[in-house]
Amino acid sequence: MQYMELLYEKFYRKLYLYALALVSDENEARDIVSEVMATVWQRLNQHNTQPNATYLYTLTRNRCLDYLRHTQAAQNYKAAEAVARTFQSDTEVEDYETYIIQLYDAIGQLPEPGQTILRHCYFKRLTYRQTAEALGITEAMVHRHMVKVFKLLREKLKNN
Repeated sequence: MQYMELLYEKFYRKLYLYALALVSDENEARDIVSEVMATVWQRLNQHNTQPNATYLYTLTRNRCLDYLRHTQAAQNYKAAEAVARTFQSDTEVEDYETYIIQLYDAIGQLPEPGQTILRHCYFKRLTYRQTAEALGITEAMVHRHMVKVFKLLREKLKNN
């Protein structure tokens, strides 16, 4: 039996299960492992080196991460496209821009530490835990301040 056949029999199922755990999509996991095997086959022919298990798992992980990055980018694009398509006229765009300006003004008028906490959580995209650690407060305090911040913002922007 050829080396690639042995490699395939020994690792395909393991790599498939590993990829499936990372991407949560059976078809995509199969495709990724097939790509990995094809890459190994090409490199075996070019360099005549035999890959080890670590190499195979690393290659599979990297392909899964590439897939997940691509999927996330596609989802972000679709979300942006969906927002862009909601505008039916220039007036709607202007109204939206006005609202955004009012929102930023309202955020600028928030009392501290609420303003800083909001900026950490939403502009820097930190979790409540990360925000708490950065500011030296408890996660519960971050949550309480966020509740107050949203209440204040709703009051300031309720006419919009």
